[in-house]
Amino acid sequence: MPKVALTPASIDALREGTLSDLLTPGLAIQVLDSGKKRWRYRRHIPFKNTMATLFGGLFPARTIADAREWAHGLNEKVEAGLDPREAIRAEKIRAEMTVERAHALYMVAVNEGRSSRAKRPNKPRTISDKLEMYKRDIAPKLRNRS
Repeated sequence: MPKVALTPASIDALREGTLSDLLTPGLAIQVLDSGKKRWRYRRHIPFKNTMATLFGGLFPARTIADAREWAHGLNEKVEAGLDPREAIRAEKIRAEMTVERAHALYMVAVNEGRSSRAKRPNKPRTISDKLEMYKRDIAPKLRNRS
């Protein structure tokens, strides 16, 4: 896998295999079986003994400058010892958080007694009242909101 400073001409000339970018560690352009070219990021994460591989869209839809900027952000995380895939997963979970999901997590804490300062399990009546209020007042209007 040769390392060169990627240019549109060098990418267009690529017919098979992978071409790594000399200017950005971990960034490469890969030719798929269909002939399309996609961006690939692959780096070893220090102290975790894992290899992070991410795919960043197709060329030319994502330009060389955009791909380098994307890889630069991932490199900052890797050099800090963080797995960029974990950050992406956390962001995806955060984006998928709805009022209904947050209430479900809250009710787990209520049932375990983690929702009050006293740190003791709630009474069954308290739990049923909380569920009733949610179903009556909150769920019809806000259930699917983030």
